[in-house]
Amino acid sequence: MKSKVDFRILGVIILTILGQAYFSSPVYAMFSAHPAQIYERGVKFLDSYHGNPADLYEAKECFVELMDRFPDSPYGYLGMSRVQKINAYLYGNRYNMNKVRDEVLPFAIKALEMGPSIREVHENYSALEHIYEDFYTNQKEAQDALLSFPDRAETYFLIGMFFGDQGEPEKGVEFYTTALGMEPSDNLRLKILERLGILSLKLEESEKSLDYFQQAMEIKPDMPILNENLGMAYFRMKNYAHAVDRLTKAVKSLDNSYTQYQLLQAKAALAEQEGKSEEAIKLLEVALLKDSFNIALHFKLGNLYYNLASYEKAYEHFTKVINVEPQNSGAYYFAGRSAYSLGKTDRAIDYYKRYLQLNADSEEAAWIRKNVPELSQIK
Repeated sequence: MKSKVDFRILGVIILTILGQAYFSSPVYAMFSAHPAQIYERGVKFLDSYHGNPADLYEAKECFVELMDRFPDSPYGYLGMSRVQKINAYLYGNRYNMNKVRDEVLPFAIKALEMGPSIREVHENYSALEHIYEDFYTNQKEAQDALLSFPDRAETYFLIGMFFGDQGEPEKGVEFYTTALGMEPSDNLRLKILERLGILSLKLEESEKSLDYFQQAMEIKPDMPILNENLGMAYFRMKNYAHAVDRLTKAVKSLDNSYTQYQLLQAKAALAEQEGKSEEAIKLLEVALLKDSFNIALHFKLGNLYYNLASYEKAYEHFTKVINVEPQNSGAYYFAGRSAYSLGKTDRAIDYYKRYLQLNADSEEAAWIRKNVPELSQIK
């Protein structure tokens, strides 16, 4: 006796299978979200940004995805313009205009060309126009001051501030130093010394920076930000005990996430210096919660775990460096070492190959050729 087929049930089964295949396919993925929806997802990260670089990274990932999937949509370019505008911000109404010109404006113009009728696009471009207006106002103030008051310390301070803001620290130092030699008031002298200290840090002149901050501290010893600045100078000089002392004092008054983040790194560096690797790891893991895409932290943690023979954790951190910065040759080398220690030989060889492509003439490259037979002939 032949069994009867219920075609209705069969139809439901076929439709279910086809539906699952469709909704899991790349075709559905391409059409499952409108550009504006991806844009809004990125905007949520921008709105939640309060100094944590991880939020900016997540927003950037959304907008990069948007540009890749929808290259004809203005929203990806609009989002990237907004991300870069945050990166260019200094304080008050001041921006690094080199970054605005090279990293913000091109995306804003592209968005305007592709979406001339979209309100958010025009609002973003209008905000850039205001930034340029403020820039020229600041520039004119500096020029007028030089013409009207060439013998005043305030004039050279204003010009130094202008150049310092625009990513020209050497010129900023030049004008600040001139102002400092013109017998300014204590209040102005304090401002000059603080800015000279900050610019010296940017110029990798830690000892000069420390001297400027110490002079500023003599004028106003109870100024919390000076403890933070001194802590940063000591940290750059690898005087971690003094860095911890100053940053601890700063945290008591400032109590913000940035200062806490710097203190965690200083404490970790001190612990490592004292041979307390496990304590250093705990501190850096907490710091990583505040900046989860910081490749320097991942690299440091990878090295610490590797030295403790915790190869799985080391491997995890080195691969995260690679994900964030694919051209980081050192991460491939140590990811290879970690993978090899875990018995993942084929994967280790892949990392070593990539390292040789990026850095063929280093000591590490010579080590790879000597110790990995499969790669001994690769130039």
